[in-house]
Amino acid sequence: MKSRKPKCVLSAAIVLLLVMLLLGCTNPSTQIQDSLRDYSRIITEDFPEDLCLTIYYLDPSILTRRPLSVEDLMSFPETQKIVIEAEELSTNIESFKKLNASMLKPAKEKVYVDARLYYVLDAGENNKVLDVVISQTDSGVIMNGIEVEYNPIFHELVAPFLPNAGDGALP
Repeated sequence: MKSRKPKCVLSAAIVLLLVMLLLGCTNPSTQIQDSLRDYSRIITEDFPEDLCLTIYYLDPSILTRRPLSVEDLMSFPETQKIVIEAEELSTNIESFKKLNASMLKPAKEKVYVDARLYYVLDAGENNKVLDVVISQTDSGVIMNGIEVEYNPIFHELVAPFLPNAGDGALP
């Protein structure tokens, strides 16, 4: 009679491996690293000539009737749209190189969106490498679709391009 023990051990090992793979795919820290992979490569190695930063900014002193989604912010009449081309971005590239996955932590609570600052870094042909929504509330930031805790680096990246950035008017 053959022993069933090797088959059971093999089956258990396969199930354990599958569980570990599924947990690794849903781990927020892993998601943050994966979402910044293209960003890091482009900022440190490739820096394409068609790199473009588009910023949508609403002064926090402007009151709204309800919280703004990103779409609301982009279409709100008082929102300022600022487009920064690669040449101007290259002068501030060192601040962009500071952003990395190791400095970011998954949000502990659900991020409540009241968008006042939204920016997208495109590497040509609508290739979004960085997509950041910052709320007026202190609930966190949504970066590349992932909720992360607020980090000042998110403001530091775009502060040189914003009006009134030096007077504390950032959301």
